[in-house]
Amino acid sequence: MMEQPITILLADDHPLIRAGIRSILAAEEDLHLIAEAINGHEVQSKAAELQPDVISLDLRMPGPPPSEVIAQVRQQSPDTKILVVTAYYDEASIRELVVSGANGFLLKDETSDKLVLAIRTVAKDGYWFSPLAVSKLIDLDPDNTSQALKRSLTPREREILGLVGKGWKNNQIARQLELSPQTVRNYISRIYSKLGVRSRTEAVAWAKEQGVSTTLPNN
Repeated sequence: MMEQPITILLADDHPLIRAGIRSILAAEEDLHLIAEAINGHEVQSKAAELQPDVISLDLRMPGPPPSEVIAQVRQQSPDTKILVVTAYYDEASIRELVVSGANGFLLKDETSDKLVLAIRTVAKDGYWFSPLAVSKLIDLDPDNTSQALKRSLTPREREILGLVGKGWKNNQIARQLELSPQTVRNYISRIYSKLGVRSRTEAVAWAKEQGVSTTLPNN
């Protein structure tokens, strides 16, 4: 049986940006755009009314500041996840939004597949941060950032990362977990994106530092 689609409230005051994101979402069967907002007040009212799974929230819109919008959404729609999607960023803004309760921070110059993956990730109680945002968050608060990144990994991703940390090659992981090599490569690519790293070496270093381990399946 097909799972219920992820419902999304798109908040951005630029028509062209909304049109672009609308087109991206329309191509995904599991993503359902239920409403749009062009200012912070509309975000607050529509979130309270519709209780979307995810809000794609622009950082700079008319109305209340993003931190205030997020705080009210947290009160009126506590199960809604908030993904900030913006072209603007700085250390103070990123930190403020994370403290306010944002579940992710995606830059608008990233690819459409990253937007889709970010929405799916935060909808499943994960966290998603663009690599640049990760680096800034680590500089500001390394302990809390590392914990958030660790929580953002799915059990399967943690398992694969643990095996990568043991020095296993993609084909070995594929055989052990009964997956195709391409599926393993896809998992590793998602792990890189979530952790803001670019190589197995960097991913392994992060895993060892954070104590990410795996329990091998019995079969």
